[in-house]
Amino acid sequence: MGLKKSNLKYLLLILIFFSAIHENNAQLNLQFYIDIGENNVSGGTFVNNLYRGSYQFKNYNIEGGLQLDIKSENSNTLTGIDIIGLRKFSIKKIPVDVKGFFMLNRFSDILYETNYGVRIETRILKSILFEIGTNFKSYKINATARKKYDIDKSNSTLNENLIYTYLLSAYLKPHNNNWNVGLSVTNYDYYIINQLINPNFNLLMKYKLGSNLTLYLDSWYKLSGIFNIHANHFGYFFRSGLKWKI
Repeated sequence: MGLKKSNLKYLLLILIFFSAIHENNAQLNLQFYIDIGENNVSGGTFVNNLYRGSYQFKNYNIEGGLQLDIKSENSNTLTGIDIIGLRKFSIKKIPVDVKGFFMLNRFSDILYETNYGVRIETRILKSILFEIGTNFKSYKINATARKKYDIDKSNSTLNENLIYTYLLSAYLKPHNNNWNVGLSVTNYDYYIINQLINPNFNLLMKYKLGSNLTLYLDSWYKLSGIFNIHANHFGYFFRSGLKWKI
């Protein structure tokens, strides 16, 4: 289930980029995750690797990541790319983060999805995290499929405007505790943004293995809808990973 040798270049690009801009008075983080699960369209068990890096300098932060499908029905190996720019503020002593983001999801060999938008996050209490945002989504037929099926480029895009996103997390301990357990409800993940009525529930855990290394364990459950008579099970997956502060 490891990273294929032919795709090591994607991981190296992240490492080279963040190493090139690193300064002694800034914070550099590297993250590695593995997802294992099943859903109604996966055709069995799927396995994904996620590689992420972030660079923080004072009140600014830039983060980027890649998703590689190790085992799935998708013929693409590199299935997700995203970049997030963040600015930290304080409003009446309440910390607020404003994020702008772009995301690419190559979920099939015919179609791909792009999202861009903005989110606002705040830690209202010592153990509560709340985030709300909006984004613009586009589904596009790729060049290979347009040529194969003789589709004009002007008719190859479907846009969805002003999709709203939300995240609410409640933790047992304060955010900066060495270990924590929490429960989240949200309609998005790294490379997926659902409609408001398609929530994901996440039982999340973290444990600091050292001053610079943190272990994460998540259990995700997804519904195909809620608040209507058609709501039912869609899928689940488990995520495990490490975050390393350099």
